[in-house]
Amino acid sequence: MNPYLSLTVRCETPDSLSLQESYLKIVYGFAEGPFGDMLVAIAPEGICELAFVREDPQALLAKMRIKYRNAYFIRKDIEAKKILFQIFYSDEPTDLPLFLVGTQFRLQVWIRMLDIPVGGLLYYSELAEWLDKPKATRSVASAVADNPIALLIPCHRIVPKGGGVGSYRWGTVLKTELIMWEHLITTPEKDADSCPDPIRN
Repeated sequence: MNPYLSLTVRCETPDSLSLQESYLKIVYGFAEGPFGDMLVAIAPEGICELAFVREDPQALLAKMRIKYRNAYFIRKDIEAKKILFQIFYSDEPTDLPLFLVGTQFRLQVWIRMLDIPVGGLLYYSELAEWLDKPKATRSVASAVADNPIALLIPCHRIVPKGGGVGSYRWGTVLKTELIMWEHLITTPEKDADSCPDPIRN
């Protein structure tokens, strides 16, 4: 992944004025990344959806159309390829804008996950504590599961305290691969066989 990648985030709630406008244009496309095909969708404000394709692509599009019911969509696979190149293959400084739409609580969860370093892991309960909501672990887990920006907002770094990698919208096999990949790229070669430990506050 591009080590010089930086992210800027704009947030809106579902009832915000801009989402009610009929002229909202979303450019989307499908392209292949190192972990398989991905869907990339870009609103004028930034990337609004980034998903691994693990189901019928039309089903993915249908869900996105429900979320942005007043938008119109234009398919441009070349734009998706450009975004994935910037994420995975470029070695130049790149700033990617993200456009997150959700309730205030979910927006807080998604933004907080950006603080988890590459190669680090966090328990769901620890994430709830980070948000000063220690009793909201279930709600936090639900927000993590609905993360709209795969990989860049690293929901794959959230694991259950009881062991294992836990659930993942795109499958536990992929979640394990992502965790191990990040562990390998951030661990000295002599320690590469050790298991990653959750980070602590």
